[in-house]
Amino acid sequence: KGPKIASTDKLEVTNFGFYRTGEGGAPMATAVYRNGQSLFARWDMTGYKYGEGNKVNLSWTVAILMGQATVHTIPAAADQSDGAFYAKPYVDGDLEVPLNKVPAGAYTLLITVKDLAGKQTIESRHNFTVQ
Repeated sequence: KGPKIASTDKLEVTNFGFYRTGEGGAPMATAVYRNGQSLFARWDMTGYKYGEGNKVNLSWTVAILMGQATVHTIPAAADQSDGAFYAKPYVDGDLEVPLNKVPAGAYTLLITVKDLAGKQTIESRHNFTVQ
């Protein structure tokens, strides 16, 4: 019952979804939030390179954009740098952002992932609306 993860040789963000709550359920078909709600997002990262001892060395940051302007950043949103006996096929990410006093409009959630072992960096963009 785990997530479906396709094998890839380059860093990717997969299985991205916006959610109404942090408890899970199905992702929203259309990501529309109201002012005062919290934005919940979850995703998986695949295609990273392994270091010695199956070590995964990923970090990611998140920014919220309105058009080309950055309106909110979450620096060093997470860091995943550990080893394991078995190689991890994916690393999961999640986020909660309170949308208090946010102007109505169209926004983009920008996730920047760095794979330090594989010397790869990618960006993944996901649109949502605040009413």
